Amino acid sequence: MEILELKDIKTVPDPIHQYPKYAREGDVPIVIDNGSYNCRIGWAVSESPLLIFKNLIAKPRKERGKKDGETQVGNDIVNIEAVRFQLKTQFDRNVVTHIDVQEQIFDYTFFHLGIDTEGYVNHPIVLTEAVLNPNYSRMLMSELLFECYHVPGVAYGVDCLYSLSRNGLREGSSLVVSLGYQSTHVLPVLDGTVDWA
Repeated sequence: MEILELKDIKTVPDPIHQYPKYAREGDVPIVIDNGSYNCRIGWAVSESPLLIFKNLIAKPRKERGKKDGETQVGNDIVNIEAVRFQLKTQFDRNVVTHIDVQEQIFDYTFFHLGIDTEGYVNHPIVLTEAVLNPNYSRMLMSELLFECYHVPGVAYGVDCLYSLSRNGLREGSSLVVSLGYQSTHVLPVLDGTVDWA
């Protein structure tokens, strides 16, 4: 009988990347896989994401007579167990409902990508969302991206369908099973199109 040892992976704070020349000079989209457990971010021309972190924040409680503590995001939270009661996420199940938390996640994301354009993100955004995401949630996200970051455009898509396309299964029929942190979806794809019926 084989016994597998499971080891805890130590979190290491994310590096602050340099703003690449090809992105600074071009119209390269930023791809954000905004999952309810992990957030993965990178440039559309890259093979893999530059940042992968737990999609949550730790906001310290305010104490009388003291300044607000610094909010920690993702991998900057070194000991999650110590701050478990201070953790916040932007999700309610797998739908973004807490847009203030999402804004802090985006601030962290764009800062760590090295974007130094002072409040403007001059790149289109490709953003994943939940299957059958409510219009209200999409409206809040669009409002945040356009009004706070002044992005030139946003494209939304379902992560498991992006994965299906990336793996070369654009035509024909398949059954997509998306196992997420907070939900599971089964999507039948018939002749290259999702059958929503």
